[in-house]
Amino acid sequence: MRFGSYDDYGYLSYKVSPAGITGDIYPTISSVVDSVGRTNTGSAGHNNLNGLSDAVVKVGDKITFTANATDPNDDAIQYSFYVQPSGGGFELKQNWSATNTFEWTVTSHEIGEHVLVISAIKDGDDYLRFGSYDDYGYMSFNYFVLYCISL
Repeated sequence: MRFGSYDDYGYLSYKVSPAGITGDIYPTISSVVDSVGRTNTGSAGHNNLNGLSDAVVKVGDKITFTANATDPNDDAIQYSFYVQPSGGGFELKQNWSATNTFEWTVTSHEIGEHVLVISAIKDGDDYLRFGSYDDYGYMSFNYFVLYCISL
């Protein structure tokens, strides 16, 4: 048997919406902007997760991120931010709140070839598009985090 107890399988996938609701029901990220001057308009809700060009940052640098999002029902949106250093796991840096900005202070434990900064959003509805959030985007700017040596 190819797949344990069977030789082949097939599946169908469905988008499930609450009863009686049609159209776009989930909030989406329209852009994330950083203080280095980059703007990312990609997000999972747009089926477009894209990276951007390189930027060099040093330990101690502070970079501010602003996530902009819209909700088709005009519900209040909550924002959450994570950082993932090279080879590391996601670290929650700012838990759910109405604040759509986050300031990342680069630390020595983030030295590496790239760091992802992930922004996630949700509204107050009981149903969420991706399990625990409605949309997310990441800033894959390939921040080359350098360790500074004082002479």
